[in-house]
Amino acid sequence: MSIPSRSAKPGNYAMLVLLYVLLLAANQLFIIWNAEMGRFISKCLLMPVLLCYFLLAAGNSTTRGKIFIALALLASWAGDVLLFFETIDNIYFMLGLAAFLLAHIFYCIYFGRLCKPIAAGRAAIVSLLVVFYGGTLLYILSPYLGDLKWPVRVYALVISLMLLLSLFVHIAKRSRASMLLASGAFFFVISDSLLAINKFYISLPFAGVAVMSTYGIAQLMIVSGVLIEQKQSAQQSI
Repeated sequence: MSIPSRSAKPGNYAMLVLLYVLLLAANQLFIIWNAEMGRFISKCLLMPVLLCYFLLAAGNSTTRGKIFIALALLASWAGDVLLFFETIDNIYFMLGLAAFLLAHIFYCIYFGRLCKPIAAGRAAIVSLLVVFYGGTLLYILSPYLGDLKWPVRVYALVISLMLLLSLFVHIAKRSRASMLLASGAFFFVISDSLLAINKFYISLPFAGVAVMSTYGIAQLMIVSGVLIEQKQSAQQSI
């Protein structure tokens, strides 16, 4: 019988979740008010607060999954900071894109480790849906991407893989944790899609609010799903 490492219940750190939600809400208001300093500070604090919540709620577990999620949140934080300066120089957009690409790779690794065999028919249908969505979006955006065509294509491929793997996990497990993971990945794709459409194709009303709200929800869902998954795995190992 293996003894799982002690980890605190996520509910014990509800104040950190509340702080995260308040920061996300404040960020939306700062965007609407065009308060750049407030927007910058609130955006830069989001991932550190979520990372603190994740590490404290996960306890002293030293699983590789915990490391990959922590690295994904750190890479996301770097992306948040870098993308804020994209209006100064396009290099910041490229660096931010690279940071989020790295975050999605870490999420892919985590989801991939949870994947189990599923029916070929279901896998094919889900894969076709994800490929159709990603391909359609790239088809629409490609004429407007310029020198960023290949970086954006690579990014779209990786985030599509991240979504696909999360869906495979949910199809196999059908649990609350897998639902949160798949939903988080879905909201992440929506957030990045809105950002890309607004930047390259057409200016969307309240784009900043839509992008940040879906992004913030996505990250919180993924972290919540991971914590529940770790708790379930620890119980099963007893």
